Amino acid sequence: MQNNLHLIPTLAVKTIKSGKHELKCLEGTVHLPAWEGFQSRKGPYNSVDANELSDGTIALTVGEYTSANESLSVSEEQVAAYNYLVDEQSSIREAILNALLPAYQRMQPEYGYEDGDDIMPNVTATAQFTALIGLSTVHILDVHKEGIAYTGYEFGCTWDDEHGLGVMMHKDRVIEIDAADTSFDTWIAEKDSDPVRAAEELEKAKKAPVIPFKKPWWKFW
Repeated sequence: MQNNLHLIPTLAVKTIKSGKHELKCLEGTVHLPAWEGFQSRKGPYNSVDANELSDGTIALTVGEYTSANESLSVSEEQVAAYNYLVDEQSSIREAILNALLPAYQRMQPEYGYEDGDDIMPNVTATAQFTALIGLSTVHILDVHKEGIAYTGYEFGCTWDDEHGLGVMMHKDRVIEIDAADTSFDTWIAEKDSDPVRAAEELEKAKKAPVIPFKKPWWKFW
């Protein structure tokens, strides 16, 4: 795979240590003025980090985590996705907000907030979301279609501090809206990219033998 790391500004290798193990990933930032004026969500777990509104500076990840001895690279499809999300950021924002409006209205009864609650108030226009959500991270996945990688948009939101909000997209097409992990779930992208293959893989997984769980020798319950 050709390494196009230099074609995405600010992107750098980040090493994460966990005990004796090390993982590597590609991280950076991207400036998206289309998301200025929404909540600033740069805190831990996409929490609000400032009283000021977002200036449009968003965290960026490309690809998946790899072990320390593996090389990281950026594909042409990922570069194309980066250029698209920058060039078409306004249309992407509108697509997300237009898809979020009916999804939000369906979620309201599930969360059970009272009418008029500041945490999850009634929303009738997409402009009202500026006070309720903030874009934290854009994920450019390895999965691609028609020369452009899938992208995930990870948000913090007022109504669910724990699970957040996530949107999986291809170009400016919304594929799925759910919790924050939707934004980096490659399975969602794979199903959209090649539904036949995804269905076959799912069937294989269903037929795979289940390995019985064995308790450690020191557990007696």
